[in-house]
Amino acid sequence: MFDQFSITTKEKKFRAILFRSGGLGDFILTLPLICYLQNNFLEVILVTKPSFFCLVDQDKIKCFDVDLGIQPLKALIFGAEVYSFWKDPEWETELKQMKADKIFQICSRPTQVPHIVESI
Repeated sequence: MFDQFSITTKEKKFRAILFRSGGLGDFILTLPLICYLQNNFLEVILVTKPSFFCLVDQDKIKCFDVDLGIQPLKALIFGAEVYSFWKDPEWETELKQMKADKIFQICSRPTQVPHIVESI
């Protein structure tokens, strides 16, 4: 399904780190993004609740407990693209100090119309 968004291994970027807290529904809505990251990065790290680890292929994605914070990931953040649904300027500053390559703060509650429920 997502093959059209896939690029060759030679063109893939090095590492993506996705921070995703929230409930099960929020996590499920994130699965297409996880698939996109898998198709476009050599290494994908998912930082989420341990109860969600079983919902992804752990042979292809490294999973870390979101409650442990970012300090254990400091070496991995260096040079990585970071994706998050948290809008926190202090946290973004901390990621920049850890030398994240790019930081994407994704809106967790899109306000653009049509809402997904209305488009079904």
